[in-house]
Order: sequence, then structure tokens, then C-alpha cells
Amino acid sequence: MKLPSKSTDSTALVATRKKVFKKPERKCYVCRKPGHLAKDCWKKGSKPKVEGDAFVCTVEGVPESEVWIADSGASAHMTKHKNYFVYFPKFVSPKPVYVGNSDAIMAYGHGTVNIEIKVNSKWEKHHLTEVWYVPDISRNLFSISQTLKRGFKFQASKDECSLLRDDRVCLKGVRTVHGLYALEMRVLYPKVCVASADQSLQLWHERLCHQNKAHVKDILRKYQIKGDAKDSQICDGCCYGKQGRRPLETRKQRAPGELINIDVCGPMQQQSLGGAKYYVCFKDDFTKYCRVFFMQSKNEVSKCLETFLNEAKNTGHMIKEVLSDGGGEVINSTVKSS
Repeated sequence: MKLPSKSTDSTALVATRKKVFKKPERKCYVCRKPGHLAKDCWKKGSKPKVEGDAFVCTVEGVPESEVWIADSGASAHMTKHKNYFVYFPKFVSPKPVYVGNSDAIMAYGHGTVNIEIKVNSKWEKHHLTEVWYVPDISRNLFSISQTLKRGFKFQASKDECSLLRDDRVCLKGVRTVHGLYALEMRVLYPKVCVASADQSLQLWHERLCHQNKAHVKDILRKYQIKGDAKDSQICDGCCYGKQGRRPLETRKQRAPGELINIDVCGPMQQQSLGGAKYYVCFKDDFTKYCRVFFMQSKNEVSKCLETFLNEAKNTGHMIKEVLSDGGGEVINSTVKSS
């Protein structure tokens, strides 16, 4: 018996292995382009697929992001562009706006937007009021319901829509591939006025919180701001603000009893052991000696003063002047008589 050799086996395996051929890529016989068949060719009658959420704009002269869409379900005009507004008061608290999937996005304010509307091939200026600022909204929405409340009529056909008032077309829109109506209107951005004239040094002095004008000149020079550096105007505000009253004359006492300060305090929340709610303090301005009397009422000030005067007299000192805060318990006929 003869055993087959290894070379014979490997030769047989090679001989029996099938050859693999690469399939040629098929081409469409309608447009002659590879990658699809004739039944899927858009040139044969079908339209190309629109992927994602692409938006085809047909409003001439208006960027896609600034197109306004007529929406019959929107409760108010809405935009996410804060720079559209010429007048923008904020809401006291954000208001929810519910979108198609029942999710809530927040509106933070409302205001006025200046717009231009295309009528008979001409752009006319108007303003749109009560526009809500909704940062998370995807497109500018024009509320049909709000417009109908103001006496307009809305008409729509297969290709376009119109807003009418007194049978006159005020606004038109064209239909997009998604079945939405893009309105022929555009936003007029608020203009920022910049003064070209040189501004005075006094004006910059006031803007910078009345700093020293030498410092103001340094700031203008550092930041290359044009200004009248030769301004010699005197600032009235600085003159009034830096004025001071003449100080009160200080008078030093030379002997005890020349000046006595009186002050009454009370009523206190807690009574003393003797039932007093008030006290009066007599202080000698020269010696700083203090004498305190407790009282159940303010009417006892005159008795306390009389006692203090007698005590001072017994020590050989005459009270020449009494100073108080002007309270009625001190300045009255009873005290004056004592």
C-alpha cells in the first residue's frame, strides 16, 4: 500500500479552491450614477430624501435663521434672538411655553420688534408687539391667533398664505417643503448711535465718579479716548460735596458746676427692685462726676433736679448752666421754676 505524499495533498487543495471574483458595482441606467438602482432614482420621478430637520427657505433676502413661520397654535409671537428687541421688559417670573411634545420651555420677557413686510415687491416698515423671548425655541414663530384677535383674516392655499385686513393683503407667506408657511418679513435690528464728537473732560470726570481730573486725563490717554484735555470747567458737584460746616466752638470748663449735662432714659423692659422704669443722669462737664436718680415716671425729673441742685449747693458749688437734649420732661414750667 502506497501512502500519499504531503506535496500531493497540498497540490490537490490548491486545485480544488474556488477563485473569488469582485462583483462590479451596479449603476443606475437612468442617471448612470453608481450606488442606487433605477427604481430609487430621483430623476425618474421620486424626489431626493430630506434628512434630519433641514429647513428650506424660499423667502428672498431673508437668512434662514431669521425667517418667521406662521403658527396657528402659538399663543404669542416668539423668538430666541434677544438682539431683535427695541423694548424688552422682563417677566417677574419666567413663563412656561409648551411645545409639540408637551415639554415646557421658558419665556423670560416680551417686547417690541421692528420689522419690514414685503408688499407688492416693496419693503414696508412696521413693528411687532408682544413678542416673547424664548431662548430654547428653534424658529421664529408668528402667532396667527394673536393676529386674528386684532381683526385680521388668515387665508392659506397649497402654495402660499395671506393675512388680510379690509380685503387688503397685508402680509404673504410661501409654503416650504415641510408644509410650513414662511412669511415675507424681516427684522430691522436696533441701531446703536455712536457720537463722533470729542467729549469734554468734565463729562468724563462725572462718568468716572468725580475723580481728580489729572487721573481722568491719564485714563483717557491710556485707553486712547478722544477728549478735550484743555477743559478748565469747575465742577459744581465737587465744590458742594467737599464743603464742610465750621466746627462748633469747644469750650473747656474751669470749675465744677459750670456746666451740667442732663439725660433721661426709659422706660425699661424690667423694673428695678424699687419699681422704677426710668432714670435721670446728671454729669458735671469739668469733673465728669455723675449722679443717677431712679424714677417711676418722667414727671419726677423736677424733683431729682431740685435734689441735685441742693446737693451741689451743700458742697459749695453753684450750678451755672444745664445742658439737655431738649426733651419735654426737662424743658417744662416745673423744671424752670425749680
